Amino acid sequence: MGSHDILLMGATLKQHARRYPHKTAVIFEEKGLTYQQFNGRVDRLAQSLLSLGVSPGDKIALLALNCPEVLEVYLASAKVGAVAVPLNGEIKDEEIRYILDHSDSRVLVLGKEFQEKAAFLRAKVAKVEAYLALGEGPVREGLLSYERLLAEAPEREPEGILSEAQPGMIFYTSGSKGFPKGVVRSHRANVLAYLYGAIEFGLTERDICLSTCPLHRAGSALISLMPLYLGATVCLLRGFSPARALQVIQHHRVTFSLMSPEMFDALRMLSETGVKGTDVSSLRTLVSSMSPLLTRTKEWILDFFGGVQLYEAYEATELGFCTMLKPEDQRRKVRCVGQPALGCEVMILDEKGRVVSASEAGELFTRGPCLFSGYYKDPQAMADNSHEGWFSVGDIMCRDDEGYYYIVERRPDRVCVDDSEIYPSEIHRILMSHPQVREAAIFPMSSGKWGEAFQALVVLKEGEAVTQEELMAYCQERLSTFKRPHAITFVEELPRHHSGKMLKRTFREKYWREQEGMPSRSIQKEAAEFREKGLSG
Repeated sequence: MGSHDILLMGATLKQHARRYPHKTAVIFEEKGLTYQQFNGRVDRLAQSLLSLGVSPGDKIALLALNCPEVLEVYLASAKVGAVAVPLNGEIKDEEIRYILDHSDSRVLVLGKEFQEKAAFLRAKVAKVEAYLALGEGPVREGLLSYERLLAEAPEREPEGILSEAQPGMIFYTSGSKGFPKGVVRSHRANVLAYLYGAIEFGLTERDICLSTCPLHRAGSALISLMPLYLGATVCLLRGFSPARALQVIQHHRVTFSLMSPEMFDALRMLSETGVKGTDVSSLRTLVSSMSPLLTRTKEWILDFFGGVQLYEAYEATELGFCTMLKPEDQRRKVRCVGQPALGCEVMILDEKGRVVSASEAGELFTRGPCLFSGYYKDPQAMADNSHEGWFSVGDIMCRDDEGYYYIVERRPDRVCVDDSEIYPSEIHRILMSHPQVREAAIFPMSSGKWGEAFQALVVLKEGEAVTQEELMAYCQERLSTFKRPHAITFVEELPRHHSGKMLKRTFREKYWREQEGMPSRSIQKEAAEFREKGLSG
C-alpha cells in the first residue's frame, strides 16, 4: 500500500512502526507490544493468509475474546484486501454455523475458549477451509497454530492495489426478522469514523485509550483501531470488570475510554460499596454509547472523574457515530443524544416522508461518509430502510428548538443487552415453536442489572399445561444466554385492537419496571476483593 492509500484501514501502521518503533501500540494483561512488534506480527499474519490462498474479498471469521490477536486479524485482513467477520462468543453453535455459511467465510480464527467448537463446525460448515488456533503450545487435530504460522511467515508488507471502497469488515447484528444480518462496512467508512472521532474527542498520538467493550461490536472495534491509526496506545481488557478497569486506568494513566451505560453503572455501584483511593486523574475524555445515561449515573461520572470531558454518543453498526452530546451540554440537556456528529447529516421524517417541525416525533434518517455499504446478500433490506439517499435504522426521535435530538422510541422493541442489540422476534420465534404455546408477545423491560431485557407474555393452547421453568429451559436450549427472556408471564389473552392488531403499548406500560436497587452480589464481592488486594492486585 502506498502513501496515497490513506483511507485504507492498515494505511498508517507501517509508518508508525518506522517513526516510533519502540513506542507501545497495544497493552494487554500487563504485556505490551511496540509498534515495530505489532506491525511485524500483522505483516506476518497477512503473509500467512496469502499462503493459505486468501484473496481480496475473501472472508476471515474470528471467534475470540478481546486480545491483541483480534486487532491483528482485523488489520492483516485489511492489508490483503480480505474482509474480517467478527463473531459474538455468546451466540449458540447453530447461529455461528449460520453466520459462517451466510458470510462465505474461508478462514476461521478461534480463541482458546472456543476451540472445542471446531469439530462441530468442521462437520457442519463446508465453506471454511482453514481453522487457526490462537495461543501457545500444541493445538487440536484439524487446527493450524496461529503462532506457528506467524513464526514461519516472512515479515513483509503484502503488495497489491486496494480500493477504499472495498469491504473491510462485516458485523453481524440481530435481525428484525429473527436471523442475523451482515452489516458491510468499507475501508473508507471505517477510517473516516476514526478521523471524525479523533477530531470530535481531541485525540492525538499521545493518548492512551482503554478498550472495554467486546471487539466483535462495530463501535468497540472502531474505537480500538482508531488509536492504532493515530499512532496512540490502546489498552485491551479481555472482559469487563469494574475493579480491573479502575486498576488499568490508574496503572497505565489512561486518558480516553468509551463504555456502555451498563459499565458506568457497574463502576458507580462498585464505588458506592466503599471503594476509595483510585487515581483516575489521567482521564481526560469519556464516551458513553449504546443508550442514554440515567441522570444519577451521569452525575456520578462527572463527580467521580472530576474534570473529565463526557460525551454521549448515539450510534449504530450501520451508522457509526450519528449524534453527540458534548461536555458543555451534559447538565443543560437531560436524556438528550445531542446534535449531529461530525461528518453526519440527520433529519426526522413523518410517516408521509415530510420533515417534521421542532418537538414533533418522527423517524430519524441519516447520511454521510461513515454510513455502511449495505447488508450482505440482502440489498432489499437497505432499500426498505432508505429514503432518497438517506438511511434509517427505525429509531423514533424528536429535536428541540436548539437542534438537539432526543430518542422517543427505539426501532421496534429493540433493546441493548451486554452491548449487543437484540430483537424480540428471535425470542418470539422460539416460544412459538413450543407445542403448548398458542400466542406470545415480547417487549422490553428493565432487568435490574445494568441494562435492559425482555419480558414474555404467553398464552397457552386450550387444555395444555407447561410451567415457566419448562419454558425457560426450552429457551435456554435454543437461545444464547444474553438473548433469553428475563421473565415469562402466563396470561389468558393478549390485548388487541378491534382490528385484531396487538396493542403492545398496553402491556408494555403495564409491565415495565424501572429497577434501580442495591448493587448485585457480584459487585459486592468484587468490591470486597478490590479493597483487600488494592490496586496492585
